[in-house]
Amino acid sequence: MPIKAEWVAFKLENIRLLPSNLMGVYECGHKRGSKVLYIGKGNIRARLLAHAKEKEFGIVTHFRKRRADNPDDAEDRLLSEYKRKYGKLPLLNKNKPSGDQWKGILY
Repeated sequence: MPIKAEWVAFKLENIRLLPSNLMGVYECGHKRGSKVLYIGKGNIRARLLAHAKEKEFGIVTHFRKRRADNPDDAEDRLLSEYKRKYGKLPLLNKNKPSGDQWKGILY
């Protein structure tokens, strides 16, 4: 089951508002989650701040998160559900796309 939380704009000021010790899972999306681009786990604030510096994450516009006692298991479940539904992993969980691979992905 996807994360049941409001999508938040993927901006440094929003990421910095997160507790520095929040462990869990998160989804990064495009256009308020019309496409989930990445599913991740760990220290959510630290991971999102790191992603904000990565070129590939420039297409991310929103994120949502959920606290999890066992982030590894929670991420595995989210990735499995996504793959079962769409037949593949989210774009940024796979090899990073380049060139023509971006065509048609977001629009």
